[in-house]
Order: sequence, then C-alpha cells, then structure tokens
Amino acid sequence: MPRSAILSGTTIVVVEDYADTLFGITQFLTRHGAKVFPSPDAFEGLQAVREHRPHIVLSDIRLPKRDGFELLRDIRALHAENGGNVPVIAMTAFGGFAIRARTIAAGFQAHLDKPFVPKVCWRQSNLFLEADLSFPRRCRNELGLGCAGMPKPRNCE
Repeated sequence: MPRSAILSGTTIVVVEDYADTLFGITQFLTRHGAKVFPSPDAFEGLQAVREHRPHIVLSDIRLPKRDGFELLRDIRALHAENGGNVPVIAMTAFGGFAIRARTIAAGFQAHLDKPFVPKVCWRQSNLFLEADLSFPRRCRNELGLGCAGMPKPRNCE
C-alpha cells in the first residue's frame, strides 16, 4: 500500500540499466502512488510505452544496445494513439551544459543529472503532469511545488 497517493493515477515508465538505480526510482515512485513499469533497456522501455501508454517516461541516456536517444526516436515514431507523444525526461550521470543541450535538442522535454534528489524528479515531472487535470493542485502543493511547476521559495531541495 502506498505511503502517499500523491502520484495516484499516474503511469510512469522508467528505463534504466543499473539495477539498483532502477529499483530505487521505481520504489520511490510506487510509494507515492504511481504505477511504474521498470525497464532495464530501450527495447523493454519501448514495449512498456506501447502497452501502458504512460503519462511520462524517465530514461537513462547510456543504455546497452540502444541508447536513450534511439529510444526517444523509437517512441516518437509511434503514432500518438500508441504513446508517441509522451513526455520523455533524460537521466544521465554525465552532466554538464553540453549533454543537457544535446538532450534538449534531441527532443527530450527535460534533463536530470544523476544522482538527483526525489523532489527534483517530481519538479521536472510535474511540469508535464500539471497539464493533466487529473493531477490536482493539492498534490502539486504536497510535493513542494508552486503554480506552473515552479518550486516554492522554501524547501526547494
């Protein structure tokens, strides 16, 4: 049973090849009510998008066989009714301006440098979830978020 239902009704696909990281992100999101489909590679991630039509995809960039950029291209090749327009957030341990600019230019909606604290993940995800009327303002406030996904002045981290 989730500790908090803040993400209740939200479906998220997480694509990460490092098992401990995949487990940690999945457990965190599940504890807050999200339905999470963990995928250890781009092939399973694409299949999860097709089958479950998530609200958001969190994808590592460096994946075996097919990287996060290839996964993004595969997702965008799907028709909208098959999940092709889902927001995709890049996650990478290789931070910095150059990789951030490359991920955004490639079409990722946001970029997270790993490791990240949970509220940073929530803030980035909320920018896309708040457009969905099923994600009420009360939930955004419980996550420490203000209007339009902007952090409240206090407790930003």
